[in-house]
Amino acid sequence: MSLKELAEFIIKSLIKNSNNLVVTEQELEDGTIEINIQVNEEDLKRIIGKDGRTIQSIRTLIQEASTLRDNKYIKVEVNKI
Repeated sequence: MSLKELAEFIIKSLIKNSNNLVVTEQELEDGTIEINIQVNEEDLKRIIGKDGRTIQSIRTLIQEASTLRDNKYIKVEVNKI
């Protein structure tokens, strides 16, 4: 399972409407992997969570998965569609 697929799996379990979910992955020049997550505004609140705790947990899980594989820094961005 790729990091993009992992992010998509976690997010789908949290949101109500997975049809509006868009997850993209790209590697930046410095070797950082950027994962962009786009959801509608209602689901955005569910992903961020109270005081940003949910998104911070998602970022931690994805970063740890990267550490086990290729030890690259992961940047996770969340935006509304």
